[in-house]
Amino acid sequence: MKELGIITGTLGTKGEIMLTSSNGKIFLPKNTEIFIGFSENFCEKYILDEDYFEGAQKKQEKIKLKNINSKEEAQALKEKAVFVPREVIVKHNSDIIFEDEIIGSEVLDIETNEKIGEIDEVWIMPANDVWLVKTDEGKMPIPVIDDVVKSVDLENKIVKIYLLEGLKDIITKEGN
Repeated sequence: MKELGIITGTLGTKGEIMLTSSNGKIFLPKNTEIFIGFSENFCEKYILDEDYFEGAQKKQEKIKLKNINSKEEAQALKEKAVFVPREVIVKHNSDIIFEDEIIGSEVLDIETNEKIGEIDEVWIMPANDVWLVKTDEGKMPIPVIDDVVKSVDLENKIVKIYLLEGLKDIITKEGN
């Protein structure tokens, strides 16, 4: 299961809820089963009543659920988390890579096959995500764009990149 975010409030009088999230861009179609509770082990199943799209720049998204038709019913869900099975997210978002899948991956220069470092952190950004690669010199931000990221092998945890000119110049030392 993957946590989409936390229900922080209601919107209007027809049972819409506000979800605060920071996962990036995720689409789920109407009639998708989601789970709501204080943990993934203690949650109840709900059905989306309309398409859900989490935009990269928004921190709050509106969700409408089937059988939640009043502000009071929606209010009862406040402060609970929304969970979706990983396979459901992948089914509707084929290009998604989860943070826990990519962190720890070895990064290689596609031209020389030399090791650059290891992905240490992921930043979810409005235009494109950024992977921080821990190198011997410090941390190097890698923009997750087609011009840079050439292949991702999640099974073997290997990422091959084209090392754009200037990327090595923006390596930051630990603590800076």
